Amino acid sequence: MPDLWQWQSSWTWRSEMKHNNAKKPTRKQCRLLEKYGFNFRDWLVMTENKSEIRVVNRHTGAVRTLEKI
Repeated sequence: MPDLWQWQSSWTWRSEMKHNNAKKPTRKQCRLLEKYGFNFRDWLVMTENKSEIRVVNRHTGAVRTLEKI
């Protein structure tokens, strides 16, 4: 288990990634991410509409658009 200082330093790095509006995925969104082969713990949801969902990687900042199945 990481000690508190390491967690805080990684949190500071993540806050600099400029995805402020992204949120943790819901259970339904987590299932969709798993269907596409993504690890839902590494992705945040930016926007969602009836046909697609935009997600951003917590670590790299890569943005992906996934169609809802």
